[in-house]
Amino acid sequence: MTAKEFSQNFGESTIKVIILGVVTFGIYFFIWIAERRKELNTLAEQEIFNNNLLIAAAICSGMSTFLSTIQIALTGNTGSSNMFSLGYSILMIIISWKIGKWFELYCTKEFKIDLKVNKFLLVFFNIFYLNYLFNTLSVRVEK
Repeated sequence: MTAKEFSQNFGESTIKVIILGVVTFGIYFFIWIAERRKELNTLAEQEIFNNNLLIAAAICSGMSTFLSTIQIALTGNTGSSNMFSLGYSILMIIISWKIGKWFELYCTKEFKIDLKVNKFLLVFFNIFYLNYLFNTLSVRVEK
């Protein structure tokens, strides 16, 4: 697979990802990862991350939203929903970290470029940053 093909297959307009993420209240982020997981695992010839991590992140996200809605209606605070929100954030960081680490190795092996994934950006902008990396791969290889 060429870098251009990789960008076309895995990258997506960042604006589209943001808009769909907002409109679907975050559900699109799970779809984005799930759509790419199988193909990335095929390219990696191994499992980059377990599907159970994605399921656990989705459960944490749903429970956080559910509990915050109920707690705001009943008590006016969001105490226990914060625990699920933190769990969701940690799981998404773990998933993004695993994909980012694999992507560095893949770029070195397939395209002979020394791509360094910015860990700070990966932690704070996980899916958006991965999408950016996927989109700009062909430009980086051409340099």
